[in-house]
Amino acid sequence: MHNTINTIGLTTTLTMALMALSACSTAPPITVLPHEAAQPQLTKLVGEGRLSHAPDFVELEITITSQCYATPIEAVKATDEAVATVIKLLKAKTDPDNPRDGVFSHGGYTQPYERYISSRRQTVCRNTFQKSSTVTMKTSRLDTFAKEFADIQNIIFTTMSGPTDPEKAEGVTFATTGTPQTQLYYETREELEQKALADALDNARLKFDATANAACKDTAHRIVKFVETRPEAGRPIAYGFGGEESGGGEGGAIGFDAIWINKVLDVYFLIDSPCKSS
Repeated sequence: MHNTINTIGLTTTLTMALMALSACSTAPPITVLPHEAAQPQLTKLVGEGRLSHAPDFVELEITITSQCYATPIEAVKATDEAVATVIKLLKAKTDPDNPRDGVFSHGGYTQPYERYISSRRQTVCRNTFQKSSTVTMKTSRLDTFAKEFADIQNIIFTTMSGPTDPEKAEGVTFATTGTPQTQLYYETREELEQKALADALDNARLKFDATANAACKDTAHRIVKFVETRPEAGRPIAYGFGGEESGGGEGGAIGFDAIWINKVLDVYFLIDSPCKSS
């Protein structure tokens, strides 16, 4: 998002929440001294727009790692076989009727590997190799994700866990699951950002009107520019596991918080006419 944003085309629809915010604004009053009355005055006010939206989809990453293999080819083969298994598992958890759902893999590279056992002060798996790949699932099935995620973890932990004996020098392939992350589709986020910018501009206008009316009425003014002061911030997933008490039932519960879009603007008002108190 560019730092300087064109004001043309932004809507000026105000919400009750913004009116309440402007009423309690602590912005300093606008004053024009008599000897300066003929000069245009520039003042800056901060406007904020904040909107939320339910997530469009959830993203989950699973990393597959093969360690302690005698040759690079063996490490690659073991990793690729495990990746194929994970892809098949995850594809069954996506919506086949939604073209945006899918499973994607991206591999790393093979590199030398060895493991140090601190309790024995010994290095094992010398002159061996490892390879890691990541599989990413994007699914819009938010309503069933808690159950699906529990099933994924159960399979991963029971069939693809880490080395059973870290001190043993043998090839092993295992998988680890990341934290699920909620996301918005690009066009959803774009629309929310534009609305939040419009609300931030309207919020600044309300603050100006409140402070201008406190000093003098009918002060002619215009907005000369406004600048975004910090990037918007999204709110990540809030997750937790529990039984019936948390409403999750079998497999626990995952609660998805709304994703928030925040926009903050420095808005510069130019006062064209002198203050005329009534």
